Amino acid sequence: LRLIGRRLQRLVGPGDTAARLSGDEFALIVHGPATAAAQAAFAGRLLARLRRPMRLGASRYAPSISVGIAPFPAAGCGPRELLGNADAALLEAKRQGRGRHVLFGAALAEQVVRRTRLADALRRAMARREIVAALQPQQRLADGSVLGFEALARWSHEGVWVPPADFIALAEDVGLAQPLGLQVMETAMAGFGAMLRAGLDPGHLAVNVSTAQLLADDFVESLRRALARHGIDPGRLEVEVTETVLLDRSIARIGQTLEALRALGCSLAMDDFGTGYASLSHLTSFPVDRLKVDKSFTRAIDSEGDKGLIARTLIQLGRGLGLEVIAEGVETPSQRDFLVTHGCTAIQGYLFARPMLAGEAAAWLRRQQHGHGQARVAG
Repeated sequence: LRLIGRRLQRLVGPGDTAARLSGDEFALIVHGPATAAAQAAFAGRLLARLRRPMRLGASRYAPSISVGIAPFPAAGCGPRELLGNADAALLEAKRQGRGRHVLFGAALAEQVVRRTRLADALRRAMARREIVAALQPQQRLADGSVLGFEALARWSHEGVWVPPADFIALAEDVGLAQPLGLQVMETAMAGFGAMLRAGLDPGHLAVNVSTAQLLADDFVESLRRALARHGIDPGRLEVEVTETVLLDRSIARIGQTLEALRALGCSLAMDDFGTGYASLSHLTSFPVDRLKVDKSFTRAIDSEGDKGLIARTLIQLGRGLGLEVIAEGVETPSQRDFLVTHGCTAIQGYLFARPMLAGEAAAWLRRQQHGHGQARVAG
């Protein structure tokens, strides 16, 4: 951080300002350049300078930099709005793949307005408890039985289902990740508990938890109370975390929460494994019970190039570590057959069943377990 700060100071001219905002975020206030072409040229020089490898002790590092630029003056734009525009441009640069610059303009301004309106609507929906959980079944490949259900957040806004990736990312950006996660968990437990009281065996309930939830002081206790309220044994709850959770600065505290969940009796799954930046040490440092193969790797099984190489490797890794492996996004018989051949534990995807609201999921499970018997794997 100090080296980056020095490089920034050398880049700015007299009367310009280089500042560190927080963490690894810096800001520059530069007088000129006035045209978009000049601003792009300045951003190019900035990226080139900051990306240069640096030596720290015996190690050599090449920083990764993303830049958001907000021109000034702009209509109705004061200091606060200016900083917000630059931040919006920075977020867009990161969404586009990082290592680039984005200039704030009319299109991005319109996008910011839409996101602001959607964030307000999300807050109102959460206050009215309109966020629900869909339950998607997971199938054991050994005998075709139901292993469990994963809870997936769903939100209908003005009669249209909002893509989960859109509003979940939005919730994280505006500080709603923790209450959103708790609301999804509560509705999922209500539906799952109803299945148990109806005499069905839904296996386990897998729920995704965010970094914000894991860092909340009362998370484990609130979860314990919710399980008791819905009559669910802690052993039936599987907590899913992504690799990015394990890269948070508060990893020691997160580790304590995961250990507390394990002590409560819950199991732990590593979701979307292989898509992030976690090292293999996380699989042995934390009490992981299952790996979940991301749907992008499952989809590659049917491709001409990959032919399932990564999926096969992840399955072998999981089995070597004594972990169960669930493949997500299974949509074709050829994908399922490949996963069976290579020893995958279970699958989740449209080939077996789509996500369903609680009542529909209970009716589906009743047909599986009492109407037509257990579903079997076709060889």
